[in-house]
Amino acid sequence: MTRVEQRLLLATGLVLLLGSVLFVLMGGLSKVAPVAPAATPGPDAGPVDPPGASKPPRPLASDGPLPSGAQVPAGMTDLSPGGSGLRPGLREPFGDELSSPAKVKELLRQHLAAENVRWDYVAKLLAVLRDPLDADVKAAIQAALEHGNAAGAIQAYQACHDGTVVAGLLKLLDDPAAEAHDHANVLAALSMIPGANASEVVTGIESRLSGDLARDKVYLQAIARTGGVEAARALVDAIARAKDPLAIDDDVFRELDFKKSPDAADHVAGVLHTTTLSPEALAAVVELAGRPGASRALVDALLALDADTTPASVRKHVVASLAATSDDAAIERLLVIATKGADYASVAARALGDVTSASPASRGRLLETAKTTTDENLKARTIHALGGLREVAAVPFLTESLESAAPEVLTESVIALGRVGKASAPAVSRLSRVYEGGDEALRQHVAISLGSIGTDEALSLLKQLQTIEKSDKVKTSLGGAIRAVEARGSSSR
Repeated sequence: MTRVEQRLLLATGLVLLLGSVLFVLMGGLSKVAPVAPAATPGPDAGPVDPPGASKPPRPLASDGPLPSGAQVPAGMTDLSPGGSGLRPGLREPFGDELSSPAKVKELLRQHLAAENVRWDYVAKLLAVLRDPLDADVKAAIQAALEHGNAAGAIQAYQACHDGTVVAGLLKLLDDPAAEAHDHANVLAALSMIPGANASEVVTGIESRLSGDLARDKVYLQAIARTGGVEAARALVDAIARAKDPLAIDDDVFRELDFKKSPDAADHVAGVLHTTTLSPEALAAVVELAGRPGASRALVDALLALDADTTPASVRKHVVASLAATSDDAAIERLLVIATKGADYASVAARALGDVTSASPASRGRLLETAKTTTDENLKARTIHALGGLREVAAVPFLTESLESAAPEVLTESVIALGRVGKASAPAVSRLSRVYEGGDEALRQHVAISLGSIGTDEALSLLKQLQTIEKSDKVKTSLGGAIRAVEARGSSSR
């Protein structure tokens, strides 16, 4: 062994000796405790999470503000005053946490104090609470409506079962410093509170009408949205008092829902049967009556007004309102009027074109009329109705109608096929021929309909037509249709 090797061996031995001394001084290596085997669930045990499964985070059950400097444990959410609120996507509390009204109120108070209030969560808490709200909670929501996130507060009121909030909201309508949009927000909230007394809401709003339609329109809309017999009564009374009743148009009545309140429809029927209103006011009430969900009594009242004794100015509104009810008897009456070619035939035909819902029986009658009538105007209007109803059974007839020599029938058939949508795929090749022989406006209609049909064949045809089209207007329609089809395709993948 050389001298160098001897020195290396000595150095190695010294290192080993030093390491052993250190090991003894530190108490030796800690032994690894054996891993306990997983407990086998008994027959009454609940579900066991698979290894690695993540549990849904729970809101932090707080008895008050977190201590200064405290951290929210992993998987928990700070709902304490000043907390950050719920993280997006956080699940709602579960188990028994929302079974206690006191707990729900506590969570409401905590969350309303957050810097960024999650109003969707506040609404869900309100939806399960049937007890009256505490004064500070009511004040916090109302303050947000007045000076904060009005949309969020309205969302909360939509879930509120405490009708006592109505009085405070009505007082806000009397604030002289409030602007029109403030009143609109308050009215929206008032008309959507599920726990409110509808009569209290309606009469409270009604007492604040000014007689100026420009200002009162949102008030009347809120009354209509609240619905019920009292709303129907208030709207009819407003019509009777109006200087120009017909200026109170359908936009005011649109949200009056007869489906939810047959009694409201029956009230309007009683007015139509016994009315002493002026012809203008009567015509406005007839417009009010024309909506889906009209009761049998209301449809019968409208049918009774379709008579020679009814003023002509009113009878035109009667015909239009019959169509708007979507009632089988009403549609049948309009088909009879339009088919016989008697007085109001053109009015009835036009009204039929505006039908937006119908029973299978009425759909069949509309299709039969479209097939058999020799009146091109009536044919075009019934085709328009079939398109609006998206009647798949009409596709073969609509495809045949693309050969029509009547421009209006041809155009309405193109549009109707597009409204039916993908079920109109068999008509794509016919639509191609219509495009070739059509003027600029008709080619635009074909492009839009092909985009609505949206099949691979329709998309391929649109791209071919785009390469040969010379009109900028039509190219714009083709481009829009192509983008619409491709966007639907990408969203479905």
